[in-house]
Amino acid sequence: MNQIQLVGLFFFVGILLGSLVSFYFVAHDGKMPQVSEVGSTVKTAISDHQDRATIGDIMVEVKRLQRVIMQLNATKANNSKVVYIDKVPTNHEELDLKKGTNRLIEFKDSSMHTDDHRIANELAKKVRVLCWITTYSENLQKRAIHIKNTWGKRCNKLLFFSDKDEPNFPAIGLGVDTGREHLTAKTMRAFDYIYKHYYNEADWFLKADDDTYVIVENLRYMLSAHSPSEAIYFGQVFSVIVKQGYNSGGAGYILSAEALSRFAKRDATLCAQDQGAEDVEMGLCLEKLHVVPGDTRDKLGRSRFHCFNPQTHLHGGYPDWYPQYDKYGAKKGVEWISDYPISFHYVSPDELYDLEYFAYHFGVYGIVNGLQDLNGDPNLRKTTSTTTFTTSTTSTPPRQPERKQQQQQQQSEQQIQQQQQQQ
Repeated sequence: MNQIQLVGLFFFVGILLGSLVSFYFVAHDGKMPQVSEVGSTVKTAISDHQDRATIGDIMVEVKRLQRVIMQLNATKANNSKVVYIDKVPTNHEELDLKKGTNRLIEFKDSSMHTDDHRIANELAKKVRVLCWITTYSENLQKRAIHIKNTWGKRCNKLLFFSDKDEPNFPAIGLGVDTGREHLTAKTMRAFDYIYKHYYNEADWFLKADDDTYVIVENLRYMLSAHSPSEAIYFGQVFSVIVKQGYNSGGAGYILSAEALSRFAKRDATLCAQDQGAEDVEMGLCLEKLHVVPGDTRDKLGRSRFHCFNPQTHLHGGYPDWYPQYDKYGAKKGVEWISDYPISFHYVSPDELYDLEYFAYHFGVYGIVNGLQDLNGDPNLRKTTSTTTFTTSTTSTPPRQPERKQQQQQQQSEQQIQQQQQQQ
């Protein structure tokens, strides 16, 4: 196809979209069209005229125009004081239409809390987690800053990777174009960068989106039953496309030190460099490196990683594709969500603070929650029990630098005990 024909085809698509929008606007009493209707109509209209490669290029432009329509929807809704989206978002386009908070919220009741953090603090020393967030410059102040102000501060190390350097935030620029079509390149470069600069500062390496909420203490608890020397990565497992399954990108996934090492030392021709779905491409790559996706359900078979908003997992409303993807049946309801959940996705900035409140501030006076032993093989379906937490039985076998520190600490404690006995 020559350039003149291609320009003509794009012009045709533009006219078609304009006509389609006008038609819907008139035919539906001034209501803007749904995005899915626009996309499917245009795709049908052009599918008989061009080959797949050309259609792929055209659909990129169509998606851009779809976003324009969605912005018109949002503007119209704001002007009429009507909320355009009244459902829980299950994709990024719907989430973008939700207006988020533009201020940092500080909880000022910490002086009133008498919570015992000793176990969580001890796990933070023994299970070292580096968290990195994929974002872009436009979202630093809209989304990323709220992660920095909430759950991100509980990671042992927190990094933000963007399309360009932002030293005042700070964010690390990877020189990758913006857009989800380049998320594969961004993710792979980020993991390579982390291996080169931060590998010895953590044992586990979590990748999350800037609309993901993570309860880091629950993540550490799950990881405490595993060794970072295992060739494994954890998340919400999807059972399609990749033979062994792969972990959803939106729910966040975490590589062991061994998994990251294998990834960083991979043959450059082994894995995709860009394009494709990021989580699928990472899954295909890690499968070739013999890194397996671990089962993250708790002992009762309940989910801990979640690729949707809490409301969706509690009440349903899953997209049609989801039951075919989720390895464990796309269950919903409180009985299928772990008491120690780890992550949720498509969380707006306002909802980040909602979850922060319910996880770390909401409580019932006079009731002290006991610790539950929920790690274990969910296929055995043992009954949960309230237990006393002992780090000697649940802590992760430490990597070599940490093992030396642990021995020194134990020797110091023994010396103190001997001195007390002599006195």
